[in-house]
Amino acid sequence: MSISPDFHILYITTPENDYLQDLLLSGLIQKLGHHRIHDVPFSKRIYFPRKTYPAVMIKRKRLSLVKRLFRTFQPENIGLVIVASCKPLACELYKTLLPKIPQDVPRV
Repeated sequence: MSISPDFHILYITTPENDYLQDLLLSGLIQKLGHHRIHDVPFSKRIYFPRKTYPAVMIKRKRLSLVKRLFRTFQPENIGLVIVASCKPLACELYKTLLPKIPQDVPRV
C-alpha cells in the first residue's frame, strides 16, 4: 500500500498516562514516520525515557525531536483525525480543533 507524502494524521491525546493511546501512537509513528503524525498535545512520555513506559518508547534522533517540537499544526494537510481517548480533556481539545479541520477529513 502506498501512502501519499502529503497524508498526515492529527492524533488527539490527553496529557495523562494512557497506555493504549500511547501504544497506538508509538505504532503509527514507527509505521508511517514521525513527520506524518501530529500528536496534540505533545506526548512527551513517548519521546523521553521513563521507567514506566519502556514498551512505547521511541528511539529518535535529537534533530527529529526538535523538528517535532517546533512543527505547527496545519489543518489543510490533515488526511485523518484520530481521537485516541474518551477522556474529557481529549474530547474538549477535539471540540476546539473541530472548526479548523476540513469537513471531508475522516474522523476516528
